[in-house]
Amino acid sequence: MRVHARGYWIVYTPHAQLYHEESTSRGLLNPAHDAQIFCARWGAMGEQHDPFLSRHILYPNPLGLRLE
Repeated sequence: MRVHARGYWIVYTPHAQLYHEESTSRGLLNPAHDAQIFCARWGAMGEQHDPFLSRHILYPNPLGLRLE
């Protein structure tokens, strides 16, 4: 989302390999706090239209973020 916010495009290639070391630099996790930070930072993104999602298809609610 940071890439999109800066005006870049994200191009997918099936030949790329991505490695993610879970929690290597974050320390302890707090999912409720993380969800609040996510909504504060990226909540407005949900109001914008993603040019790669068709406006002619109804997408189900799971594309949204649910706070518990």
